[in-house]
Amino acid sequence: MKIFFETSSVLASYNLDLPKALSLSTHVFVDIDNPLLYVIYLYERIFHGRYSFYKTIPPYLGRLMRTRFLRKVDVVHLNSLNTELAKKAKELGKPVVSVLHVAPFPKEVYDEINDYVDVYVAPSNFTKQNEKTRTGSKNIVVIHHGIDMELFNPTIPREEARRKLRVPLNVKVVLWNDRIAPGKDLESFIEAMEYVLEGIKDIYVYIKGRTVVKDYNAVEFSHLST
Repeated sequence: MKIFFETSSVLASYNLDLPKALSLSTHVFVDIDNPLLYVIYLYERIFHGRYSFYKTIPPYLGRLMRTRFLRKVDVVHLNSLNTELAKKAKELGKPVVSVLHVAPFPKEVYDEINDYVDVYVAPSNFTKQNEKTRTGSKNIVVIHHGIDMELFNPTIPREEARRKLRVPLNVKVVLWNDRIAPGKDLESFIEAMEYVLEGIKDIYVYIKGRTVVKDYNAVEFSHLST
């Protein structure tokens, strides 16, 4: 099987590692539209040999080469509601799968693309329930995000890891690992910790992520318990 994989944003852990996993049993052509993501791809491939299992379409050649690769593949995997790309794929008789990463989307957006998408993929049951009233009769399948077991595979005991990180052995640890942006609703997470602290006193909360909206400050909660 051959897959056309459309990247979305600069998130390497999804846009580059998922094609890597797919390429273990299929042929994958990765359409990289973001120049920064392409730089990350080149760096990781040249210096670490991480992404040598699939072919890429560079951002500066995308529009020229896209149709050529679409003709070769069996399935088109979209990571956005790209109506132009979905329409082109359907004109070539290719089944189209679209992943609802940044839902919710307005119903008008679905109305434009629905005729060209065969199935939607939601990363959670919440997203599926939230979007199904807008997608009409189109099927939505839930596939949760996976992890790279080569990267997230601790080789040291839990106690030793906590000592290295200076985390007490007898506390609960809660990790937030995501973009720090309004759409991710970090405020609700912080507020929820107040209720968690009512039942669990010994708890460490780690917030890890990159800020993509410069004037966004989600942690100005003077009433938050510590």
